[in-house]
Amino acid sequence: MKISAWALMSSLLMTTLCEAKQEDPVVMRIANEDIYKSEFEYIYNKNNSVSTSDKKSIDEYVDLFINYKLKVAEAKSLGFMGQPSYMSEYQKYENQLIAPYVREKETEKELIHEAFERKKRSVLTSHILVKIENWSDTLTPYLKINDIYKKLKEGADFSELAQKYSDCPSSKRGGSLGYVNVFDMVYEFENVVYSTPIGTYSKPFRTEFGYHIVKTFADKVNPKDWRFSHILIAGEMDKNMQSLTDSLMGLIKKGESYESLAKRYSYDKKTAPKGGDLGYLSQGSFPEQIVSQVKSMEKVGDVSLCMTAFGVHILKLTELVPYVDEEEFYKENKSKFNRGGRDKQIGEAFFAKLRNKYNVNVYEESLAVFDSIMNTKDERDRVKFFHNVDAPLYTFNGNVYSQEAFLSYFRKALSNYEYSINHNKINLANLKKDQTPKNEFVKKTFNEYLNNIMFDVEKENIKKENVDLRNLLKEYSDGLLLFEISNEYVWEKAASDTLGLRKYYEANSSKYKWDLPHYRGIIVYCKKEEDYKKIEDILKSNTEERAEEIIKNEFNISKKGDVRIEKGLYSQGVKDALDDKVFHIIKYSDKTYPYVAVRGKILKAPQIYQDVKGPVTADYQNYLEGEWVKTLRSKYTYKVYGDVIKKIK
Repeated sequence: MKISAWALMSSLLMTTLCEAKQEDPVVMRIANEDIYKSEFEYIYNKNNSVSTSDKKSIDEYVDLFINYKLKVAEAKSLGFMGQPSYMSEYQKYENQLIAPYVREKETEKELIHEAFERKKRSVLTSHILVKIENWSDTLTPYLKINDIYKKLKEGADFSELAQKYSDCPSSKRGGSLGYVNVFDMVYEFENVVYSTPIGTYSKPFRTEFGYHIVKTFADKVNPKDWRFSHILIAGEMDKNMQSLTDSLMGLIKKGESYESLAKRYSYDKKTAPKGGDLGYLSQGSFPEQIVSQVKSMEKVGDVSLCMTAFGVHILKLTELVPYVDEEEFYKENKSKFNRGGRDKQIGEAFFAKLRNKYNVNVYEESLAVFDSIMNTKDERDRVKFFHNVDAPLYTFNGNVYSQEAFLSYFRKALSNYEYSINHNKINLANLKKDQTPKNEFVKKTFNEYLNNIMFDVEKENIKKENVDLRNLLKEYSDGLLLFEISNEYVWEKAASDTLGLRKYYEANSSKYKWDLPHYRGIIVYCKKEEDYKKIEDILKSNTEERAEEIIKNEFNISKKGDVRIEKGLYSQGVKDALDDKVFHIIKYSDKTYPYVAVRGKILKAPQIYQDVKGPVTADYQNYLEGEWVKTLRSKYTYKVYGDVIKKIK
């Protein structure tokens, strides 16, 4: 039987829900949606653990939970789940939580171990690169690299060929890349470096940069850390310093104790008593010349010279610390591990595993029809194809899917691809490395489609198998919806509904009182006594509004700064000037503005809702929410299964 991909998804979801019912009883049914015991219990216990004073009994919480779910149901019915803001936020969160479950653990473990082992040694490497400048023509560079490979097999010198033919800047050095370490190069290149026996060269291979041939010359231990000592001979290099350096090096070569020489001759008085020990490279801040020299020493006991601004250092390597903890190594290098090709390997292994898990089989001859559609330029002929795509295309979990299941996804992808070509975003004659050739488009698009289908089904199965994860995602989704709809129906509405706020205040004005009297009016601060006297006259002979206007204009407040004016509603105890001039409870003192004039009145209680806007707005929000909940309770049905509620602890 042939069915659509989305029919399969619905079928799997129904199966999931049926199984959930058996294992997890329904505790409520709200707005035609079953609420399972695990979800209610999870949210109840989570919210009840916040603080002892706010703890609710289960019966109390049931009522709150119903209100919460009714608001979420309303948000869903109004299409809030389809809003871009919701979809974007939820998808980010879901991907973040699902990520640990959708990695191919065995492949990841193998790759971590492989990187850990490679980290223990560096390989002296050269390469020849033939770049792929145009990804619609990979044949020309392929033939060129094979011609170079043929010359190598005939005995040509690798370095000379690199200088002559390589497109890498390293060609000037005969292709030398120095010592290559794990994570230094893209994964495909690194694989070849570490699998090419020392002293040999590889076959040609391709990376995202082009075609390469690698040659390895030597390898060396690559420790986690280096411990070293030094004998410092301070000052500028002259004959005396050179003589002392040569003498000390001669004594060390003859076998005299390095530590004894350090104690006797080192200018570094801190380390000399310890035989010159400087500790571990990773634990200090050392000049680059020293770091480079220490890392170049290969065996414990090696001695070498280094010059810095401090003088000459006779360095001795005293310990090489090996990599021993694979888990620690992974934690330290996780960001490097997840780029450069390894993550791609894990992804490919994951989807290969899903193909096996869901018994996916693709009918290649049916897929080839989409190549024919793509190569058909006449739109009428394409339409004929579109109406004749019912052959089996792939099997998934025992079901057969026709070409039609893939058609919608394919048409959208093809439309975008052809748009990019027609608008010169893709040049088929000169492709960039991340662009898809025409002959690979169908296969790439179908694989993306199939991976999406498998991933969506796998995500649902993961959620089915992990109750905590499912509840966490459900809580986040409901929380996003609740925020959006509450913001629209309660919070913003209350803040912007000035008429509603005024009416609510007038109906409930007796609730709003002040513990202390307030002052509403103007406060004018003056630096000069003569300004203060003029302003007092202006305040006495004009209304507040007119007086404020005159003062601002006459004393040029915004520019001079000799006069400062404030206007508003202030409680006793807030402004020193008012506590002196109006409430008479303290003496005002300010050296910058010693003179203060006021004009206004004392209020023992609020007169308008703006006087207590904060509390009124909060109460009005609660009122709106209460009315909204009443509407929702009459609009939607809900039922509580008391026998299940009693089982919740």
